[in-house]
Amino acid sequence: MKPVAVLTTDYLEQRLGHLEERFEQRFNHLESLLIERFERRLAETRGDVLKWSFLFWVGQVAAIAGMLAFVLRSLSH
Repeated sequence: MKPVAVLTTDYLEQRLGHLEERFEQRFNHLESLLIERFERRLAETRGDVLKWSFLFWVGQVAAIAGMLAFVLRSLSH
């Protein structure tokens, strides 16, 4: 005859507490990984935006300088 497993309230509460701890540990680990990735991507994006903004303004200054040179040359003739 096979032994019959008896599930007591204490056993179930203990098992549930253990599973809850494992879930919290795993969740906290995944949360920290997600935050780390987000912060890294944000820093990379911030650098890219700064680089492209600088290039945009350099282009704008060059375009304005070219138009100003054209206008001044046209006025002097």
